Amino acid sequence: MDKLREWVSHPLNLLLGLLASFASILSVFLYFHSIEVRELTFLVHPFRTTVVKSGQASRLKASFDGKEITNDVTAVQITFWNAGKRAIRRSEILEPITVMTGADHPVLEATLRKSTRQVTHISLTGSQLDKGEVEISWDILENLDGGVLQLIYAGDAAVPISLQATVEGQGSIRLRAPPREVSMSPEERYANRVKINKVQVCLGIVMLAACLFPFVMTVLEKASPQRRISLWLWCFVVALVLLLTLMRFWQYTQSSVPFGL
Repeated sequence: MDKLREWVSHPLNLLLGLLASFASILSVFLYFHSIEVRELTFLVHPFRTTVVKSGQASRLKASFDGKEITNDVTAVQITFWNAGKRAIRRSEILEPITVMTGADHPVLEATLRKSTRQVTHISLTGSQLDKGEVEISWDILENLDGGVLQLIYAGDAAVPISLQATVEGQGSIRLRAPPREVSMSPEERYANRVKINKVQVCLGIVMLAACLFPFVMTVLEKASPQRRISLWLWCFVVALVLLLTLMRFWQYTQSSVPFGL
C-alpha cells in the first residue's frame, strides 16, 4: 500500500495513469464502434397532407378501380435507410419489407420520391395496393443508403402506418421517432442548432476544467498520498463521463436521417 501511495504521489505517474485510463476507455469505444451490424430504420413524417377532404364541396374527386372514394384522401412520406455499417443485400431480406396502412385504407398511389444512389436499385411492388400494402426492395443498401416513399391512401391523417419485415442479422426493424426539428421553421432550426453548439462548447470546457483541476491541485499543493488517490479517481470518473457524453453525441450524429424531411 505504501508503494502504491508513493507511485501515485509522483505527478508524472498520475498523468500517465490518467492517459492510460483514457486509452483504455477509448479502446473499448472504438471496438464496439467498429462492429458491423445491419440496422434498417424507418421514419414516418409526423405531418400528413390532406389531398381530398370528405364532406366538403369540391370539384376534385378521387376514385379507385372505378369506384368513387367518399372518405378523406391523405398523403404521407416515409423515410427508410440503413443506419448500420453492414450492407443489406436483396438475398438477406428473409421476409418482404412491407409498409401497411390496413385493408380498410387502400393505397391509391405509391411513389419513390428520393433515393441516395441509383446503384441501390430501390423498387416498389404495388400488387397489394387495394389491401393497403406496399413492398420495398433493392439490390443493396449500404450505410446511410435509403429513400423517401410517398403514399397516397384513402383515409384521414390518423391512420396508423405499420411495417413488416425480417432482415438477416437484425432482430426487429427500427421505427425511429421524428426529430423535433421537423416541426420547426428554417429560422427556428438555425437558432436551435446555434444554441446546441454553444451548450456543447460550454459542456466541453466545464468537463475539461473539472478533469484537469485535480491534477493541477495535486501538483501545486503537494497533496497527501490519500488525497492524491482520491483526486486520481475523480479524474478517472470525470474522464469516463466526458467520453460517454461524446460517444452519445457521436451516435446521435451518425444515426441522423440521411436526407432530412
